[in-house]
Amino acid sequence: MSHPISNIIKLFIFFTLYRAPLGAAHFIKLVEDGFYTDIAMYRSVESFLTQFGISDKPQFTLRHRSTIPDDTPKSIPIRQGYLSFAGGGPNSRTTQTFIAYEDLEFLGKEPWETPFGKVPLTESNKIVLKAIHKLGDIAPFGPGPDQTILSA
Repeated sequence: MSHPISNIIKLFIFFTLYRAPLGAAHFIKLVEDGFYTDIAMYRSVESFLTQFGISDKPQFTLRHRSTIPDDTPKSIPIRQGYLSFAGGGPNSRTTQTFIAYEDLEFLGKEPWETPFGKVPLTESNKIVLKAIHKLGDIAPFGPGPDQTILSA
């Protein structure tokens, strides 16, 4: 089950290269390679975040499974609209990213959580985020898809 919202509306992002140059460069490379084109937005939790970055295309999954090193720690708290990789520990960033719906003071303290971009709350981005929000959290926490079956 997937929810390809990106083929309907475009999401606009401002990059902050000075905060997380490695993270920003990696995300931009993935975009240029087409990794995020028509990708599923598979998790949305009210007042928390929306997450995406699992490809159902085997060629992308194989080519982009390597992790990238962490950026220099800056302890930048995650604010509303910030874009960050969803890492799970040191040097764990791959392709999964999230956009914060609200200020998340408890995130951003670790080097793998350093935000590298911001989704400005323009009218078009608000429409996208509102549509994504209806997905709900991932299984088993909510009605959203099981992320373990999304990848190729």
